[in-house]
Amino acid sequence: RILWVMPFIGRGGAERVTLDLTRELAEVFDITLLLFRPVEDYQMEVDPRIHIEVLLSQPARLRSHLPKVLTLMSRMVREADLVVAGLELETTYLSVAAARVAKRPCIAVSHIPLLKWIEISNYGLLHKLFSRISYRLVTKVVPVSRAVGNHLHSQFGVPEDRIRVIY
Repeated sequence: RILWVMPFIGRGGAERVTLDLTRELAEVFDITLLLFRPVEDYQMEVDPRIHIEVLLSQPARLRSHLPKVLTLMSRMVREADLVVAGLELETTYLSVAAARVAKRPCIAVSHIPLLKWIEISNYGLLHKLFSRISYRLVTKVVPVSRAVGNHLHSQFGVPEDRIRVIY
């Protein structure tokens, strides 16, 4: 049982990667797609074998509902054998924290070199700290390119033996 965590399913590249990978994995594994917010554009493209759970019934700021999200997410993580954080930042932080509490392995998928984004963020220092901690605690990191993998290794200290590039 794999719990794949995403903030929502919209029209971005990370969503496309999530849909493609979960579709392939659903041939062998029981997949639950856990979303923080309701499905947007790709709902019709989610494989019917994949269960969808939505934590917040309407679009809302995640920080405003953090206790509720953590409580619901913790319950779902305990029922999974593996947690996959399908996107960077909050998705990874919450997935890693819930997986650690439930003593479940966690894989983080990384799509972009984070440091450039973090530097322009209003919450840059917090993101840098949480990213450094989270990426060091995951079981494996799956970057979508060698460049992203090198970035995670050099900027966040992820050991090379825990990085597996998929594209």
